Amino acid sequence: MADGARRRHISAQVAQLEALPDTLVPRPSPSAAAFRFADDDAVPSADRLQALYPPGLDVLQVHLMIRHGERTPLVHTFVTPGIPLQWPLCRDNHHRRHHHHRHVQEERLMNPATREVETLRLERWTETPIDTSGALQRTRAAPAAAPAAGSLPSSSVANPPEDAICAKGMLTDVGRKSAFALGANLRKLYIDRLALLPPTFDNATDTNSSSPLIYIRTTPFSRTLDTVLHAYQGLYPVQTRGSSPLALFQRPASAENLYPSRGLCPRLGQLHQLFRTSLATWMHDDPHLHYVDRVLAPLLAHTPQAHSPAPRVGLGPGRIDPTRIMDIVSTVSGNQPGWVDGLFLPLELRDQKVQRIVDAAAAKHWFGMYRASIEARSLGVGPLLRDITENMVARVEGAGFAARMRLALFGCHDASIGSMTVSLGQPDDEWPRFTSVLAFELLATKKGQAMVSSSSSSSSSSSSSSSSSSRRIGRRKMQDLCASEQEALDGYYVRVLYNDRPLRIPHCLQEGNHLNGDVHICTLVSGAILFVCPVGCLPHRPTD
Repeated sequence: MADGARRRHISAQVAQLEALPDTLVPRPSPSAAAFRFADDDAVPSADRLQALYPPGLDVLQVHLMIRHGERTPLVHTFVTPGIPLQWPLCRDNHHRRHHHHRHVQEERLMNPATREVETLRLERWTETPIDTSGALQRTRAAPAAAPAAGSLPSSSVANPPEDAICAKGMLTDVGRKSAFALGANLRKLYIDRLALLPPTFDNATDTNSSSPLIYIRTTPFSRTLDTVLHAYQGLYPVQTRGSSPLALFQRPASAENLYPSRGLCPRLGQLHQLFRTSLATWMHDDPHLHYVDRVLAPLLAHTPQAHSPAPRVGLGPGRIDPTRIMDIVSTVSGNQPGWVDGLFLPLELRDQKVQRIVDAAAAKHWFGMYRASIEARSLGVGPLLRDITENMVARVEGAGFAARMRLALFGCHDASIGSMTVSLGQPDDEWPRFTSVLAFELLATKKGQAMVSSSSSSSSSSSSSSSSSSRRIGRRKMQDLCASEQEALDGYYVRVLYNDRPLRIPHCLQEGNHLNGDVHICTLVSGAILFVCPVGCLPHRPTD
């Protein structure tokens, strides 16, 4: 294709995306992303709980997308004092050991609170799609499969206690402590105050193969797995959990939907490249990034990626990707408490305006596409939203894998949280912090609670025949439900909270799509969270 024709072709496709703003305007102050459940004062006060959960509105099920805790940088963008190439912040990883007995894998984890090594027994399961309908086959997995940390599994990294050098992208001791604190705060909220979960948990008695009470799934990276395991340590301290192995679910790369995969969905990759092309031109002329260029000039001139005497921040050849700068700022700032004397930001990177501009530019680069394109939302976050919605419907119907499920813990990444929040109508100018939590709550009024009790008792007293299974709502589209099926979902609601802040979902704002008096609480039957991708939200396949 000739250059002129190629440019016209790209321009025609870019025109399908919404117009970019004239300039990058960073937020003057942190928003909900600044709040973390890992903070000491994260548990809502009694007044706050009363406002979030008024009488007559109970929580039936919660899905938590958790970004992993503090980690080391993925790329060493700057070579300067205060940002060393080796980070000795993984001492607790020295205690990490794998022991296997048949299908059970024993993990030895340091408890960040007691400083004692605990043994957590895991039983790994693999979820594999059977067909394009979303049905899954669950089989026990070989426990010897090791997760990836950056590029290395945590269990295979040489990590003696005298230096405790981390691999790239590895969860640090600070990240482990944050994850444990996150779990402890979740216990205060969902066990002590809301009574969603029992105070003690044993996988053998509180879970069965057909419907678990607690469902845990992570991506195949050690930083997400370790974050979830430490959070579970905080959620259920050793004296409150049984000895039975904890079920851990994972999916093969070809079926992973906990983050948008441009590699598995070529069309998603094409959309990202189109958006990146238009964004690169926009960044080139943005006055805010010109300010960043001036402030960071001494540092940019000595970056390993510099290909010119005066490199600039932006996208494309000879440019320094703002995501790399943002990653250094967040990892150094997040881990600094763990290495006060050896880890600090250069003066240029301490500029608060520079940090806000770079953070907004990185977020717009990776997440702006989901605000601009319905197709991107459908391919990127649609499959996971379908899974979450199906689990909620199964809880309501009292049938299926999620019939008894009360809590789902998803070990995720910044790309998981950012793409999802933007797809749900939130701003695309803020990067998710470490241990950020995106919660999907299934709520019920008294009418809904009565129906759940009725469906649960009927499902337990009768066998699930193929004919009854065919009558389930399952993954059927909301518009395809008959009047009686829609009525069965009456009294149930969905609320999405990002770091404790309820989100306003655009489709939920319409009359009849939310609980009277609260536009943040969407009716389940409206499919408000699915409406972000109305073209179908079908799971993407590697052959698409």
